[in-house]
Amino acid sequence: MFWPELEEKRGRANLRIILSECRNLLNTECILTQDEMIQLNPSDVLQSDIWNFQSFVEEAKACKKAGGPTSVYVDWLSRAVSCSRGEFLDGFSLPDCPDFDDWQFETEQMFTAIFTRTLEELMSESQSGERPDLALSCAQKLILMDPVREDYYRIIMSLHSDNGDFSSAISQYDILTRILKRELDAGPEGATTELIKKIKGKQKKNENAGSKISPVHPSGSKPIKMKNILIAASDSHFSLLTPEKMNVYGPIHMSVSWEIH
Repeated sequence: MFWPELEEKRGRANLRIILSECRNLLNTECILTQDEMIQLNPSDVLQSDIWNFQSFVEEAKACKKAGGPTSVYVDWLSRAVSCSRGEFLDGFSLPDCPDFDDWQFETEQMFTAIFTRTLEELMSESQSGERPDLALSCAQKLILMDPVREDYYRIIMSLHSDNGDFSSAISQYDILTRILKRELDAGPEGATTELIKKIKGKQKKNENAGSKISPVHPSGSKPIKMKNILIAASDSHFSLLTPEKMNVYGPIHMSVSWEIH
């Protein structure tokens, strides 16, 4: 495999020399050999993102099976996801060795599937655990891996909308429609178009509610200066109208209103 131009006996001799040099260089039993099998031995000297990823995934599974705290489960999933450094053996290849190419491709597909499931699980747990920032990060990673998965886009759109960021939600929809047209010559699914209608409806309702608010100044026609807000707020004759009292949802653009008792 490594020296296809040599006879098998000569190739095996070269491999033994290389393995011996690796052991001497690292001054540890970092390489294990048994019959026809050669494998790396995890240690303090030798680490791998693949080993760490697998270890963290197993810890997460054990935590969930044992009924451990959700926060611990999410932490293990987060650690596993953070191990990703790109495709398996990205940039490495062996010339004229189709067997190695097939093994590398199959292994890459396997780890991609595991990584995708781990990301989806972390995204789901983050949503139910009220961690929208983490859920959004997971969804954004997932659409980079599969840019035409509409369910990922719907999650991103919903998270932006729930946070009052309607512009970003609509922007994600626009990006999706362009990608679907370019890659599949298709339009969004019905669930996606229904979602964007609801989001635009919430945006319009939010804008209308904001436009109906008119400041009431207790000291006549002059607006209260910002430095006087704390003083007025402590006065028993005034109370600050909160967004809930004003029936406003989403971002508040520095609009301060007062009511007189």
